[in-house]
Amino acid sequence: MSHEVDPSTPRSLIPLAGDTIDVWYVDPNTVAQAILDHWYAELLPANERKQCDRFLFEKDQRLCLVARALLRSTLSRYRDIPVTGWRFGVGSHGKPYVLLPDNSQELQFNLSHTNGMVVCAVRRHQPVGIDVENTARRAPLDIAHNYFAPRECQDLSSLDENDQPAAFFTYWTLKESYIKARGLGLAIPLDAFAFRLDACSTPRIEFSEELEDDPARWRFFLPDEIAAGYRVAVATMTDQQTPTKLRIEKADLQA
Repeated sequence: MSHEVDPSTPRSLIPLAGDTIDVWYVDPNTVAQAILDHWYAELLPANERKQCDRFLFEKDQRLCLVARALLRSTLSRYRDIPVTGWRFGVGSHGKPYVLLPDNSQELQFNLSHTNGMVVCAVRRHQPVGIDVENTARRAPLDIAHNYFAPRECQDLSSLDENDQPAAFFTYWTLKESYIKARGLGLAIPLDAFAFRLDACSTPRIEFSEELEDDPARWRFFLPDEIAAGYRVAVATMTDQQTPTKLRIEKADLQA
């Protein structure tokens, strides 16, 4: 199901329960140039335009612009606030958050993009992280030992060679989603936590003693509904009592 957002007209707000994560996605190549031009010229503040302008290549500028448009239009699906009304702060390790309006700071979000796909995850109150990777590209298996925990490297190497690329992207996106949800980036040692993958269950995380985190308070998702050729992972904190649900929505950016 897709929902159109027109910044100039009233919208029906989408309810977001506390136990639900919404993931919105869009292929940046399907967004008309006229729509992007309007977002750039009329709807984005100067600092966000500058963020997109700093990229040298047009495809990267487009990804950045679509990501900013997707974030603003997505947040305005849940609050009666125009897309121009949002202001964002940045944490000490670079994670953005809602700064204004102050009555909407309960909305937690995270963005990710890769060639051909932009995704945005939103949840109320609890932190959320998301990562997307284009799996059509070659999996850089030779760098796994630089970024994965020893247990993950061992499990990866034990797989059939044909299965290793898909597993690599699964580990990679899961690890990215966790550190993005924590909001600490690479301040978290990547070898201090490991994922266990089981075809019959959701991914499970394990921590070394130095990380001082509790696996029971985390839930991870690997949705397959978005598009072939992309791996998406979502991480969120949970109270352990209420199951967390994931909703997948295709965004339709409008000017």
